[in-house]
Amino acid sequence: MSFLDDAIDDISKNAKEEISFLYDDDTKITRYVSTGSSLLDYIISNRIDGGIPIGRITEVSGLEGTGKSLIAMQICANTVKNGGIAIYVDTEHAFSSEFAERLGLKQGPNFKVIRPTSVEGVFETLMRVIHKLDERKKDKEMKNTFIVFVWDSVAQTPCKADIDTENTDPTSTVGLKPRIISKNIATLLGATGRKNVASVFLNQLRTNIGARPGQDKWITPGGKAIPYAATVRVRLANAGKIKDKDYICGINVLAKCVKTRLGPPYRECTFPLYFTHGVDDLESIIDFLAKEGKIMKTNRGKLGSRFRFKDEPQESELPKLEFKKSIKTDKKVQQKINDILSSVMVVDLFDPDKAEIEIIEDGPIEVI
Repeated sequence: MSFLDDAIDDISKNAKEEISFLYDDDTKITRYVSTGSSLLDYIISNRIDGGIPIGRITEVSGLEGTGKSLIAMQICANTVKNGGIAIYVDTEHAFSSEFAERLGLKQGPNFKVIRPTSVEGVFETLMRVIHKLDERKKDKEMKNTFIVFVWDSVAQTPCKADIDTENTDPTSTVGLKPRIISKNIATLLGATGRKNVASVFLNQLRTNIGARPGQDKWITPGGKAIPYAATVRVRLANAGKIKDKDYICGINVLAKCVKTRLGPPYRECTFPLYFTHGVDDLESIIDFLAKEGKIMKTNRGKLGSRFRFKDEPQESELPKLEFKKSIKTDKKVQQKINDILSSVMVVDLFDPDKAEIEIIEDGPIEVI
């Protein structure tokens, strides 16, 4: 037995508190839940079957009207579709049951909407769910069950002191929410890491007063605990409205992955988000591959655009709706699209000879 194995064995026998030792299998994320957008899944996880990682914390932030709640509902819908349990914490009282039903989400045994009244209540609820899941692991049907816990939102959830106090002075509880989150999230990290639980925290963007030139002018409420603890941080922005004749039917969402430990960070993607049915994944894939030159797009004037694969003759061009239909109905075409998209989006970070490296000198970061 090596020195390290002997030391670990001795620690396991004599430690006064529970110590978890790391093995090869413990380092791997084995399950992901799609966000509804394949492009966003790729820039988050850098893999073909990726998305939100189970067992980790994900933060989704953005200004108002950028699709945070709708993306969260898509994540919940995909969780239930894949046999998981989704819990939606609606502290904003803004959950749309009508939109959820369009995505196939109805409150039942695998999906619940709950409304805790405080930050402390949110963490207490989450920890109770995790402990209950641990108790039920002995059941065969619950052994491989995973849970996605969505908190909508961090910014709009008050602390108990804000609710109970009669003091109207807003400065009396300054910094209280960050301290509560920081204290609870340390416990949450270990619990979610050992269980099949993914925490998705929705947050708003506020103006960073005092930001100097070159610094980020936006900041997320709730302190630094969530940005530090999160494995993935996605920032959403409104990239333009989608109009259908006389009314606005959706928006184009620009998503930037400002932090990820699963692939290269700071990648961006754009996808359409419709108010009627959520993300149109196939449309965003076709437009993206057309821009990348992997799909040929021909403008036919009043007849509209025509699309075909690069290796196919010009006679095979189809209008966009028919091209989308062929992908949906033909598994070979679908596989071809997936292979092309994977070749473009998956980045090999482990072969420096393949990387085209450019050093960008931004200067030192000043910490005040």
